[in-house]
Parts: sequence; C-alpha cells; structure tokens
Amino acid sequence: MMNHYNQARKKICISDPACVSCLHSDVHTSCNPYPCNECSELPQDKTTDGRTFEGGAYRDSDENKLDFTGGLSPEVDKSYLEYLNSTRLQSNGEMRSFDNWKSGIPILEYLKSGDRHHRDVWTHLRGTIGPKPEQSLKDCIHAVLFNYKGMLHEVLREEEKNRQTE
Repeated sequence: MMNHYNQARKKICISDPACVSCLHSDVHTSCNPYPCNECSELPQDKTTDGRTFEGGAYRDSDENKLDFTGGLSPEVDKSYLEYLNSTRLQSNGEMRSFDNWKSGIPILEYLKSGDRHHRDVWTHLRGTIGPKPEQSLKDCIHAVLFNYKGMLHEVLREEEKNRQTE
C-alpha cells in the first residue's frame, strides 16, 4: 500500500503493480528512471515502506532488521574481549589463539564449566567467598558468558551441519 507522500506524486502501472510513474507522465520508472519535465523529480523507489533522507538517498525500512547498535554494547564487547585476552595463557605456558574455542568443545563441558562460573557469580552477589576469591564479579560474569556463547556456537554449528545434510 502506498503512503500518502507517494500517492500525491505517483500512480501504479496497471500491467505491473510494482512499477510506478509520476502523476505527470506515463513513463514508467522501470523503463525510464529520469524525472519528467513537469515535476523535475526523480521517481521514488518502488517499495512503499522505505525511507527517503534529507539529501535524497533512499533506503528500505529498517523495520525487522537486526540492530547491532541497539542490541549490543561496545563497552560490554570490549570488556569481554579484554577478559578473553587475559585468559589466553595456558597452564603449559603457551598462548592460545583467540578463536581456539571454535575448534570445538563438547556442549556438556561448556555446561559444567558454565555452572561452576554461575555459582561464582552467585557467591559474589551473596557477599560470600567463592572458590576463586581473586576473581572479580565481572570476570565471573565473563566466564559465564564465554561458556554459554560457546555452547550456542556448538548448537548453531550442529544446526548448520544438519541443514547441509538435508
């Protein structure tokens, strides 16, 4: 359905409802993208849900599109990556790569580790001392996030593998 702004300047092509022309011309936008002489305006995009910006640029509606700036926090992401970086030194003295976990850790291992770290968060919030008193509440929360993100990674990887075999 066309919005009131578009209705004032366009009409729908009878043979192709997706094609529009300005009210002054029967030249269809799919055939001729140039403005008609009378209105001197470029025909607007054929979709009805879009946004036209002050400078004239047009984009589809952002409704139902992922909004990373609204859904994520750069401060949280940075803090999480700093935590991951601080845990890269392995017990054998070697540094593991940032994406070492993507090589695959069984979901049950993520679950058991996540549960231990969840209990660390719980003890912090209760004001009692957990098994690792040197760990901050923030680090305990990061550890929980790591385990549940890793678990989700494995679930998504399995789903993708199943889609490919169907």
